[in-house]
Formats: sequence, C-alpha cells, structure tokens
Amino acid sequence: MRLTGQHFEALHEAIHMDGATLDGEKVKWNMMGVVGSNDYEVMVVEAYLDATKKEAFLFGYEDGEPIVLHATNVTRETVAKSCLPSREGR
Repeated sequence: MRLTGQHFEALHEAIHMDGATLDGEKVKWNMMGVVGSNDYEVMVVEAYLDATKKEAFLFGYEDGEPIVLHATNVTRETVAKSCLPSREGR
C-alpha cells in the first residue's frame, strides 16, 4: 500500500495513554518503554500522526503478537484519550 499526500510525524506525546481504550476496553499501556510496572497488556514501539488528516498509527505488540492500531479524528492533544478500534496484524 502506498500512502500519498500524507505527512506523518513521530508521536512522542502519546507516552501516557492511560485514558486510551482498545476496542472500547481499558488496557494497560507500555508506550515506548515508559511504564510503571510490567503488567502492561499493549506495548507500543512506534507511533505516528498525520495532523492534517487527524489520524494516528501505533505499532506494537499485544500478548506477544504484532499489532497496528489506527486512530481517526485525533490530534496530538486527544490521541492519549482516544478509542483505538482497529486490531490489525493478528
């Protein structure tokens, strides 16, 4: 898949995802190694935002399996509290 007309920036602000949900369920996050304990459910290793199209892609692991999370209608300020509906790559 080739993405044209999009400009993705690294999303470092998403480090504290305490308010974000995965398919409507609250989960414990490890964002790029920032974690209070080892009982996290989702580990994100990279995250990118297209501010113009208001979408973010988070790449990581859930239960040891790779996943791609896609958030729409988000900004740098709102992604940390977003509902991430996609569980791709399982």
